[in-house]
Amino acid sequence: ALRALAPEALEVELVAPERDFTYRPMLVAEPFGHGSVRTFPLQRLTEAAGASFREAIVTGVDAEERLVCTASSDTISYDELLLAPGAVPVTAVPGALCFRGPAEARDLERLLEDAERGRVDRIVFAVPAGAAWALPLYELALLARARLVDEGSADVGIAVVTAEHSPLQLFGTTASDAVAELLEARGIELFTDATPLRFHDGVLTTAPSGAVDADVAVALPRLEGPRLRGVPHDSQGFIPTDGHCQVAGEVDVWAAGDATTFPLKQGGIAAQQADAA
Repeated sequence: ALRALAPEALEVELVAPERDFTYRPMLVAEPFGHGSVRTFPLQRLTEAAGASFREAIVTGVDAEERLVCTASSDTISYDELLLAPGAVPVTAVPGALCFRGPAEARDLERLLEDAERGRVDRIVFAVPAGAAWALPLYELALLARARLVDEGSADVGIAVVTAEHSPLQLFGTTASDAVAELLEARGIELFTDATPLRFHDGVLTTAPSGAVDADVAVALPRLEGPRLRGVPHDSQGFIPTDGHCQVAGEVDVWAAGDATTFPLKQGGIAAQQADAA
């Protein structure tokens, strides 16, 4: 978009900690054979967009000097800066399988194989407090039920435990009711207003005072902000922005995606934030 506005007047540089972009939406489908996580080389993507690429880990910003600081102690100058460092997934339910990346997708696949062999009788999927985007957990539960039915293991129990008042409540009443009906039709138990705390000895303990029995538990992570040095952030490390995604108190610094205080953490929304910036 910037190139279209001023093709000869701008130099655009992408700084990222790895050489490949990982397309994560298919992560939940990978354990079920419905897709796989794909990666794309950032060098080729940036060149195609008329930009340059630098592999570096951003650790902070010196807004007065207009410098980006990196882990290698190098600095990168800028006129305008758009931050999109993402959030940090941390374990929210000790003892449960924390589903946050390809390694956990493989662990979940092995878990389902154990269920198919009769080694697991009941699986609980948990949405902890602070999980800003709960949709993947519901996808996992529904896909697990479909796979187990297809493999002749329909008697394996599946439950969803969520801190939400209703399933996917951020989507509104109509969507929430539809999801609740879908879970019931698939024979998936639903426990709402139950905050998962920990999983130990076959019991998922929930707040305010509950417990759900299961052989294994799968939980979403809780997200924390990146806490970049020199960048304003709230108590959880997230970057405050205005309606145009400009960082609060900064003139030439903008932010988009999971790193911001915007409550919904999702790739399509992040792209819209970047467009606004």
